[in-house]
Amino acid sequence: MIDTHPLQETLFHWEFDAQSDSLSKIWNNFPPFHWLIYAFFVVQSIPSMILALTVLLSCMIISAIGSFCIIITLIILCVPPLLFVICINLFNKMLLGVGIVIKNFEDVWDGIWDF
Repeated sequence: MIDTHPLQETLFHWEFDAQSDSLSKIWNNFPPFHWLIYAFFVVQSIPSMILALTVLLSCMIISAIGSFCIIITLIILCVPPLLFVICINLFNKMLLGVGIVIKNFEDVWDGIWDF
């Protein structure tokens, strides 16, 4: 059986002196291949970061599409009733105008026979 005790002591042994608490001395207490460990963790986290950014981007796109669909739905729901009201209003004004023209024509016609 392989004895891993010296390796564990090398990896996890911290010598911290209260009088020399500089960051460089703490950094030097790491094993010689500490940069490999950090590189491994960084490389391992890259797919997770890409996945998280992809999910965030797709959520933003879905949200934008949803907002666009809501706007289109509002236009579809609001424009036909507005057009209907506008058409009825124009039709009423047209009938009112026709009525005024007919009334004026009747007044003129009656005025012709008043001689």
